This record gives sequence, structure tokens and C-alpha cells, in this order.
Amino acid sequence: MNPPTIQGLWAEAGFTPKDNQRDAILHTEGPLFLTAGKGTAELDKLQHSQEEPKVRCAEQYFMALGIDYRIVDPNTEKWWFPSGVADEPLLS
Repeated sequence: MNPPTIQGLWAEAGFTPKDNQRDAILHTEGPLFLTAGKGTAELDKLQHSQEEPKVRCAEQYFMALGIDYRIVDPNTEKWWFPSGVADEPLLS
């Protein structure tokens, strides 16, 4: 079974990225670190209704690729560690 395409996940989530969002999402050359300030880690309290589909789309896509993706907030301890690992850094 092939992983889902990002365009398929966008359609499923009802999300159409802006040009700069699309460029960042489709970036494949070298590392890319993105941060996004949504104001809350609670998806039902996001300011704009289109934000939750973006987050859900990213979760599904990165999960399908085996990439550690998760929502963190100021209370998330050791967010730089891989999910489920408390004593080994993500980057060594």
C-alpha cells in the first residue's frame, strides 16, 4: 500500500495551502524547521476554523511517513526528544 499523497490529504481535509505554505510543505532539499504559533494546543479552541484541518492533515501525513510529529506547548517537557523516549535526544 502506498502512503497517501499530500494533495489527497489536503483534499480530504478541505485545505488549500497558500503559495508559501505549499512551498514549505513540499520542501525536500535539506533540513527545514517550521514553527507555528496557534495560540493553544487544544484544537477545539483554535482561533480560525481552518486551522484544525491543517493540523490533522499534517498529523496523518507525517505519521504515514514515519516522522515524529506532534503538537507541543509551553508545558511540553523535553519536546525535542522523540515521542515516547525520555532519555535520548532527537539529534545527537
